[in-house]
Amino acid sequence: MNKHAENPESWGVLCPKSPGMHTAAAVLAGPPEIVLPATPDGGGPAGRLGRIRDGISIAVASLKALFRDRQMLTFTFFAGLIMLFLVLAEGWSHRYIDPVFPDVILIGDTSFSVSWQYLWVAIPTLDSHFIFYFGLFLIELICLSGLIVVLSALILYRSRGLGRTPFSVREGLASIRGSLGSLAMLSLGMALLATVAFELTFNNIMFSGMIQKVMELFWLPYAYYAPQNWTLGAVYSSALFFSVEIMAINILLFLAALYLVPAIVLEKKGLISAIAGSGTLLKRTWREVLGCVIVFFLIVLGVIAVGILIGQSPALLNHDYDFFISESRGYLPMMIICYGFIVSCWALMAAGFSAAGVALADLYSFAKTGQMPDPVEMESSG
Repeated sequence: MNKHAENPESWGVLCPKSPGMHTAAAVLAGPPEIVLPATPDGGGPAGRLGRIRDGISIAVASLKALFRDRQMLTFTFFAGLIMLFLVLAEGWSHRYIDPVFPDVILIGDTSFSVSWQYLWVAIPTLDSHFIFYFGLFLIELICLSGLIVVLSALILYRSRGLGRTPFSVREGLASIRGSLGSLAMLSLGMALLATVAFELTFNNIMFSGMIQKVMELFWLPYAYYAPQNWTLGAVYSSALFFSVEIMAINILLFLAALYLVPAIVLEKKGLISAIAGSGTLLKRTWREVLGCVIVFFLIVLGVIAVGILIGQSPALLNHDYDFFISESRGYLPMMIICYGFIVSCWALMAAGFSAAGVALADLYSFAKTGQMPDPVEMESSG
């Protein structure tokens, strides 16, 4: 066999070691094809709908994390306290300040005026005044600062959890100390924008008319049963409504500043550099963000549907509202329904804030790495 091996010409045609049996890999001739991968910036058409589904998966995993990770209760608890502070502070403001400060500006007066007693500044416009209320600004500053601190700790906690690094809520709060300056500037800017946005919508005829129509549609349950002190009941009813309006403005601000908090607390960036880089990250992940928004928006629609059902129940029962109020006042089941709905909405808002923070941490991880977190890790981290 060795002699045959030394003489290649003597190799048999059927010998497996024959050169004739070892051919080059076949090359198929044909027109070239361009393969478009699903890149992080959304260039691949095949991945467009799939990436929206990835965003939906991130949102669903964040909701599951609320039930599977007990530490989420801590973040939800603090978020709920901050939202409760917003309602109580608005109630105090409506009780002691709002009844007097619109009446101190004379009709036709176009001068710049300041009231340190009631904490507002009247800035003259073409035909009226723009009222900048420092009381609302202070309430927003405290509220947004608290929410941003809770969100920062939650993002750190979630990010370390995805990396399988043991991390506690207390460590999350302690880790943001180096970023407090940038977070404070972010809170200050958001509070300023929120105050201006609230005053513009509240004093604009078109927006105020739209809000009034929404109020008539819902006729929110807290209007059905007021305490015996009607003045106090009216004050906190309006406080609840304006708190919901303020929270809606805050939600829009958080969406606009989507990746600022993760960039500040995870990469220790300053506020300016975080703003500069947020546009690129949002461009890469806007489809995933859309998927998350769809999930949370469907939950909000469900709550709205329940509110409309309760609000329109007198009409469905062929009763007017006056009859309904007189018959339901002090009636325990109706009190449970009305105030239970309010408490449920408060709990859902706090839980939704925590779930949104979890989803934001996962979205930021995808924006930086281009890879979706493992579904098992997303649901079981922490």
